[in-house]
Amino acid sequence: NVTLELYVRKSKGKRIFVFIMILLILWISVFTIDYYRVMHLYEKPIFTVLSKDTALKDGGSGKYCGLGYQYDIEGHFISEKEEIKGVTNATLFVFGNKINKMNKK
Repeated sequence: NVTLELYVRKSKGKRIFVFIMILLILWISVFTIDYYRVMHLYEKPIFTVLSKDTALKDGGSGKYCGLGYQYDIEGHFISEKEEIKGVTNATLFVFGNKINKMNKK
């Protein structure tokens, strides 16, 4: 009986650990995809929500909030010219701390 209880406790702890690790891997994946889209492809992030209070009428500038991170984005999203279309300035905050700033040249 005692060994069975220890096995169940270890098994439960292991399941909790695996669950937390899966959540962490998912969060890192979501964060990385959004980071690459904004900072390298100059596109709006996918896994965030645009704050209606900060949204501008240019089709996408404003504050994008994700789980534990946010982007303050400025850009040209309804322009006909392909060379100036997309994110032009972006600031990344993770858990409220400014991490990175990007200015498209």
